[in-house]
Amino acid sequence: MKLSQDNFKKILLPYFPDDNRLQKFWWHKLIRIITIIVSATSIYTILWMITLFFFLPKSWMDSPLYSPIYHASYLLAYIPLNITSILSRFPIYGVLFRSLLPVPIIGPVAFIFVLIGVIYFFPSLLYRLSLYLYHNFHSKKVKIIFFSILLVLGLFVFRVWKYQNLISAGSIIADQHCLKVNPLVIARKNNYIDSMKVLLASGSAEEYWAENDKYLDNSKKYIEAEKTWLIVQKTYMDSQDFKTYIPSYIQEAAKYQYESREAEMKSTSTIVELLENYKDIDAEKQKALSDTIMEETDKSNKAYDKYNKIYDENQGHMGLLNYFTIVPQSACPEENFNIPDVNEFLNPQAPINANGFNS
Repeated sequence: MKLSQDNFKKILLPYFPDDNRLQKFWWHKLIRIITIIVSATSIYTILWMITLFFFLPKSWMDSPLYSPIYHASYLLAYIPLNITSILSRFPIYGVLFRSLLPVPIIGPVAFIFVLIGVIYFFPSLLYRLSLYLYHNFHSKKVKIIFFSILLVLGLFVFRVWKYQNLISAGSIIADQHCLKVNPLVIARKNNYIDSMKVLLASGSAEEYWAENDKYLDNSKKYIEAEKTWLIVQKTYMDSQDFKTYIPSYIQEAAKYQYESREAEMKSTSTIVELLENYKDIDAEKQKALSDTIMEETDKSNKAYDKYNKIYDENQGHMGLLNYFTIVPQSACPEENFNIPDVNEFLNPQAPINANGFNS
């Protein structure tokens, strides 16, 4: 009976310090209780998952009692599974998860079992390490190792924190463009296409100018919205944190994206000027404005091509910090990315230009 109790104690208190001198301290008793709770829920979670995935008959899952029993039985597995759920948001989780998929039979849940195993041993091992440091901190060697590890870990955590802040801020700025600017880009290009449809269908002048007025109105709104966004983006790109912590290839891509959008905005601004004043300006001025439109459009397209090239060349490349940071989910609806292609409308046989900058 004594052997059985000892084994049971070892299971619930894996590698837990068994020192009678510690029994009188309240914090030792508290850590002991925490360790028992963590180890017991970890063991239960693994057994619960094995039963659920490998032994539970499908006919039971179709039973009306399955749902309430499942939710009741899940309660004891809540802590370990939620810890793994939080960790699953980080890219490194996906890398390790995929690496264990080939494991026979338990492949899809192998990494979850590994994580729960780490959780199972973590309180006891952390407590042992803390006691070791406490009892040996007088040693110069221990102090050097401890503070070296603490310094390296602290610097790494600081860099991850800075990088995460930049990712979060950049995601907000990107969403602002998608939510506030993209709808105006879509409306403007649709207005342009509608005006061309009127011309191609030999519609009346009134119909054409009605569509043209809509185009001008949305173009002006777009120009103001894009100017505001470009100021925010430039401030973000010029920040010291961006220059220090963001990888160089992303900085370069951001620069080309900025140049592409700035040139498109200038091109649109010149189009508006030309359309609104074509009656009052001479042929030379009209040509100068037309040349500016072509130059800015060309500049925008070339910058956009460079932006795409950088991301194509670095596709799949992840720096160390990327494995420990989370990219927030975009708040922008998918339809805001569907920008009409003006070139494709005007010439269906022409190569597709993803931006449709020529409007």
